[in-house]
Amino acid sequence: MFGYPVLGRPGTPEAAVNRVKELKSRGADGMKIVGAWRNTFDAAAQAAAVAGHNKVATTEHWYGIPDAAMPAGVQNFPSSYNYLNEADRFRYAGRLWREVLGSFSQPNLNNHGSYFINWSSTGEAFWKENFRLWLAAVRDFEARGGTSTLGEDAGYIYQMYGFGMLRNLELHQEAGFHPLRVLRHATANGNPLEDFKVLYPVSPNSGTKTGIEWTIKAGYPYHVPRLLSEVKSLVEQARKQ
Repeated sequence: MFGYPVLGRPGTPEAAVNRVKELKSRGADGMKIVGAWRNTFDAAAQAAAVAGHNKVATTEHWYGIPDAAMPAGVQNFPSSYNYLNEADRFRYAGRLWREVLGSFSQPNLNNHGSYFINWSSTGEAFWKENFRLWLAAVRDFEARGGTSTLGEDAGYIYQMYGFGMLRNLELHQEAGFHPLRVLRHATANGNPLEDFKVLYPVSPNSGTKTGIEWTIKAGYPYHVPRLLSEVKSLVEQARKQ
């Protein structure tokens, strides 16, 4: 791929298709689309697929994604909002996901983690005791030879991605682990300070060194090297098709 090929802002679908063909003839194997109208974007994406490119592979900067996710399709912007004004875009960008995801955290018997429905002091007392017993169990589990790591179930009951992990660090300390031990839990009992490659499932250099070996998704354990191999195979099959 040469330079930094950008689709630009063609005025018609035909112009978008011609632009894709031009970039392809110059050796591009990808392009960046910025601020295109829907009809020109669709034409360019289809032309790129016909030319042997993948379809849209990545979405960067996320502008427009939370906007499009609004249930009613309408953003709660003030009448003075201007999409071409960078100050407006940055000022209100931070509010969009709250509008999209906020309702999911509201009390609702159909949503996961709705503990706050009819919450009482009795329920709170039981959960406090449950927490105390569980923290002690985690500490005892490691003392008996178990491996403790960290994780989070963010996306529910106002738990934000990343912040839940920080809270998990604090809870491990509350369970009685030394802070250095907590950091070891957080790095899957590896030391990324010595080698960041322990965070890879397989070392890019040797192809054999195992880093993160197991992970859990939706309650199911996955062997990461095997998962990586299967994903690679699926990608190769998709490219052939």
